[in-house]
Amino acid sequence: MKALILVAALAAAPAAAADHGAAIYDRACAVCHGYDGTGAMPGVADLTDPAGALAKSDAELMRSLRDGVEGDAAAMPPRGGDDSLTDGDLAAVLAHIRAAFGGSQGDKP
Repeated sequence: MKALILVAALAAAPAAAADHGAAIYDRACAVCHGYDGTGAMPGVADLTDPAGALAKSDAELMRSLRDGVEGDAAAMPPRGGDDSLTDGDLAAVLAHIRAAFGGSQGDKP
């Protein structure tokens, strides 16, 4: 019985993390990047472009999420403008945008 409960908890963990990342994306990121990831505002990265922002490594993207991005037409504030977001929250957002818009690049150099 204990093994069954553990398996159920492990199976639910990725779904819960995905839901957490999606909820944060919808609240903090979609206003600029759009719910479909194509960029709701001029100068904002199109997250669906295979050669775009999601072509970068996870380390680079985590740095961008944490520290923000300066741009000519638009800038992304650190932590999407929500200082309460933890690195774990940002990792959940990254997992969500990889799954929803850009596949998985992992930690490629």
